[in-house]
Amino acid sequence: MMPLPSDRDTDVVGYRPLVVVMLSPLAFALVFASWTIFAVLGLELRAMLGLGELGFALLLATPMVTGALAAMPMAALARRHGGRRVMIACLLLICPFLWAVAHSSDYVHFLLSGAGLGLGAGSLAAGLVYVGSSVRAATPGWPWASMVPA
Repeated sequence: MMPLPSDRDTDVVGYRPLVVVMLSPLAFALVFASWTIFAVLGLELRAMLGLGELGFALLLATPMVTGALAAMPMAALARRHGGRRVMIACLLLICPFLWAVAHSSDYVHFLLSGAGLGLGAGSLAAGLVYVGSSVRAATPGWPWASMVPA
């Protein structure tokens, strides 16, 4: 059985639930923006690398597939070590891969960079764990309600 979230994630009072609810989607938006680099660069990369349909589709799908595979292990890590820590780690993890995209020159490098960017999807899974643990048990599903006096 998985241990309960640590006390540092469940002891939330005041305005902090609102901050958590606002910053968690912002973090995922940053990760998603890094994924769209391949979509924006797609046509140029296709011409530069001489990619066919399958190679191009694989290049565009790699970050999403890797992210889908990484989400559940990252959620388990967030439950064990705290959602905030795992979110920050996931955001820092994609930084070297963003650098690698700028310096890649062949197809394999772009695939590996895309796979690394996909690992950032753990920030979504960790963010969901963090937001879920930030809400009082009396008001599940509505984080703002914990800030409104009864």
